[in-house]
Amino acid sequence: MKTILNLPEKWNYLLLIIVAFTTSNLLEAQTITSIMSSYNGYDINADRVNEIDQLTYLPFENSYERVSSTEKLVLVLVEDRILESITGSSLSEQELLKRLEQYKDDLKAEGYTTKFIKASIYDGTEHQDGRTLLAIRSFLKDIKQSKNLQGVILVGAFPEAMIVRRWIWRRKNWNVTIDGTDYTGNNQRDFLRIVPEIVAHRADIVLADLDGNWKNIYVKGPVDLESIEALPVSGTNSNWPLYAMTFTSTKYNDQVMSFQDFFWIQDDNFQRLSAPSGTLKLRIRKAQKHPETNFRDRAKPNPIARPEIFVSRINARNIAVSTDKNFVDASNQGLLDVSGKPRTLETNQNVDPRSFLRKDPITERKILINYFDRNHSYRVGGNPLNSHRTGAVKFGTGLISASNLNNYLKKASSNFSSSITYNEASLVDYVKFLKTPATLKGMSSHSDPWGSEYGNSYNVNELENLVGGKPWLWKKEAISSGYRYTPSLVGLNGKADAYIHRTIYENNILSGTGGNLFIHNGCEVNSPGNASRRPYNHKDYGSSSGLQNAESILFFLNGVALASRAKVFYDKPEGFTEEIGKNKKNHFGAGWKAYFTKESNDADLASNVSGNKRTYTWSITGDWTARVKYDNGLGILKFEGNNLKNYSVHANQSWFGGWNFDSNLNNIKGKGDFNGDGIDDILINSSWGIGVLSRIGNQWKSIVAKPKDSWFGGWRYGVADKIEAIADFDNDGKDEILITSNWGIAILKLQGNTFRSILVKPNGTRFGTWTYNTTTVRDNKIEGVGDFNGDGKVDILVSKPYGIALLTMSGSTLQSIVVKPNDSWFGGWRYGVSNKIEAIADFDNDGKDEILITSNWGIGMLKLQGNTFKSILVKPNGTRFGTWTYNTTTVRDNKIEGVGDFNGDGKADILVSKPYGIALLTLSGTTLNSIVVKPVGTQFGQWTYNTRSVYDNKVEKIGDFNGDGKADILMSKPYGIGVLSLSGNTFTSLYIKRNNTQIGDWHLKVSNSFPVIGNFDEQPGEEIIIYK
Repeated sequence: MKTILNLPEKWNYLLLIIVAFTTSNLLEAQTITSIMSSYNGYDINADRVNEIDQLTYLPFENSYERVSSTEKLVLVLVEDRILESITGSSLSEQELLKRLEQYKDDLKAEGYTTKFIKASIYDGTEHQDGRTLLAIRSFLKDIKQSKNLQGVILVGAFPEAMIVRRWIWRRKNWNVTIDGTDYTGNNQRDFLRIVPEIVAHRADIVLADLDGNWKNIYVKGPVDLESIEALPVSGTNSNWPLYAMTFTSTKYNDQVMSFQDFFWIQDDNFQRLSAPSGTLKLRIRKAQKHPETNFRDRAKPNPIARPEIFVSRINARNIAVSTDKNFVDASNQGLLDVSGKPRTLETNQNVDPRSFLRKDPITERKILINYFDRNHSYRVGGNPLNSHRTGAVKFGTGLISASNLNNYLKKASSNFSSSITYNEASLVDYVKFLKTPATLKGMSSHSDPWGSEYGNSYNVNELENLVGGKPWLWKKEAISSGYRYTPSLVGLNGKADAYIHRTIYENNILSGTGGNLFIHNGCEVNSPGNASRRPYNHKDYGSSSGLQNAESILFFLNGVALASRAKVFYDKPEGFTEEIGKNKKNHFGAGWKAYFTKESNDADLASNVSGNKRTYTWSITGDWTARVKYDNGLGILKFEGNNLKNYSVHANQSWFGGWNFDSNLNNIKGKGDFNGDGIDDILINSSWGIGVLSRIGNQWKSIVAKPKDSWFGGWRYGVADKIEAIADFDNDGKDEILITSNWGIAILKLQGNTFRSILVKPNGTRFGTWTYNTTTVRDNKIEGVGDFNGDGKVDILVSKPYGIALLTMSGSTLQSIVVKPNDSWFGGWRYGVSNKIEAIADFDNDGKDEILITSNWGIGMLKLQGNTFKSILVKPNGTRFGTWTYNTTTVRDNKIEGVGDFNGDGKADILVSKPYGIALLTLSGTTLNSIVVKPVGTQFGQWTYNTRSVYDNKVEKIGDFNGDGKADILMSKPYGIGVLSLSGNTFTSLYIKRNNTQIGDWHLKVSNSFPVIGNFDEQPGEEIIIYK
């Protein structure tokens, strides 16, 4: 062993460890910001042309936030062009930024750390897409060195990799013309084919394979590559080609083919030997070179490049077109009417209708915003409940049937419902297939870069009606005054392309069908047109008129992600759906990566020289992070106008920062403004621990996420602890948590990302003259909280078999304001331990809370007076309050449903029900008057009130939902939910919604619960929390 610095070997070893440790720490210490800065003005080949001009964070990013080497990092690179101001657009760049920020929150909910980076890259006229892509790849490699980079999502137009490959191939069963002679049909001959060809017009494996040898095989060009097709001479070994054999031919094509801007996989290995004129002689070495692979990939049974990260693209530029504004009729009207729909136009201009469309940044922004809205809806469980199934459509010979394609798709989930199947589908059938909800859809049809072929036996009128009319394609006919251009799908002849997809999109006929994951095994679906001739930023890249197969499926057909091929081939990505099905949290990208793993382990495939690298042709358009199934988890419903809408929905089994939310395991314990920002937060717990969730802007956050047995000052939190109340006990403008256990009582206050205890007292503590104890179920019970003396501090009403007390915060302990034994008289009310505290609220509008109390004798209202209570209302059973008779003799009689200020007079009113019906009562002097008295069966607007069954009308919550300063009622029954508001001497329905329908992205079900209401957005009106 060679020693370093002539030191003893053990010291050299120690030095190596120190160097390695230091290097590792330096890499760990590298921030993403510093790596980004090192790529500003990055010229990868020193030709004085920057491949990367600048990388900067989007405005909502925290540039100082450190990312550890263990966090699952996803980078989202956003093209700077799409964030520029667009003249004439009604959608500002802020609207797009808002969607990107929501997308960041969605990825965070799935456990990813993300960085959204604005990328300014080479946008010149040189055709050097591969070189610019290599610069981006170099940036990703540097990130990967020190971070746990999972993958990248490219939003906007970015360069794409094109692969050219050549290999030694004994071609069989193929029509060919060699040296002027046709060898076709029965005259076919086996021939030697060493022909360079584009094997992938778009190959994201180049960007994903960070340790491959792609940089060394990039060719800018244009260059001429040898192309040979040759028949063997008579006497050639029948098993040709053999290793190191000499191949001789006198019938051959020996040409060159020109390519530019490509990655050159030269898998052939041959040498030209001298030969007489008219003879081709080659020394052939059969083994493939695999120049793109690293040594680990070359060691696999089938040597292919494999991805280290996931890559996908969200680029609407090439399908975002609008009509030519200069093409108008005599009245100066264009091809679209005032509503933006295609119209008939007559003019003397004779043009090709397919030239009407021009790439348009206004349309591009609209499409991107629509995509991210759909992506968000999909991720929070907004898909229709009947959409969790597969669907397959097929047309054409030599392709997998729709039934078998469904069998392949169904491996992605164990609980799909019945599939939908369209075999030998016409274009009409294809549209019907699109209109049927199914989360995972497969397409099997002959395709090209611009569209896919389906049967052409259909009625055009039926097709146009199915897609909603007003097609985004015009037919031209000659008329006496010139030409008439009429919106029509005549002439498609079964082709499913951007013309019909755009029509479907503009007419919104897929509304309500949900987002889709697609796998399309047609040829060249993912091949951008003109990719071999034009750079990525050229107007003709894809096509000048917006025809691009993959992107038109993704953006116009409710796509979230699409896996498809960029070559003429006949395969499907084996292992893709199986990998997704292994775990319900496996994403679409995992299927793509698994395909490479499976193929690399297939030794039999290695000898298939034309197909052993077919994985390179498959890429993902859209969002690789999307999963097959999402469910609603936690929602906030908010009134807007006359509608209840989903203000926010969070997916189930996903993250709020450090809290993993699962509606089956978590319990919402209450709400309160713990940090004093004017927005209510949600207190939550589970068998794991306790947390505080908050909605800040358009993002969910966990303010606190602490496991059980955490110490909050002197209080050790346990899962059996009971959250008694949330209120402002110390009058500092922030809410605290009143919590008890079989050990004692405490009040917890938010401090940073945890709690501290401002009161901790064990059982047996005396608060003034009241001894607190929770040792038995018959001991101290927290009855409720309220500000009884008007000092701004919320007080605690507590009872036990001995009697009743009112306690208040005093320093780090509690003092008793009232302590009274059982059978004490509070004015005309005799307090008994069996009395029920129904509500605490300000019933007389004096700024202080009172106690609404009932017993089997009657009803009372108690008010603090000095060190005792006085009664301001005492009425026995049988008392008539207006036209309502009050009684509590039986359990089926009067029930206090809740309290609230329904008429805006500052007094809390009492909502009460019994088998007869429902009433609203209010304090009037020393009695109650009825504001509303209505029997069962009364129609409150569209809502029928009924309580004859225990499964019928239930008052869920009372609060000011529409922001008018008056309390409303959230009510449920098996039919659905309703929001009722006071209207004179009755109620009216502000809103009703049937179960098994959707409120935005939330699926309303009879099993839903409404644990709390509060102000979660700092706007007028209270919002409703819904979950389960």
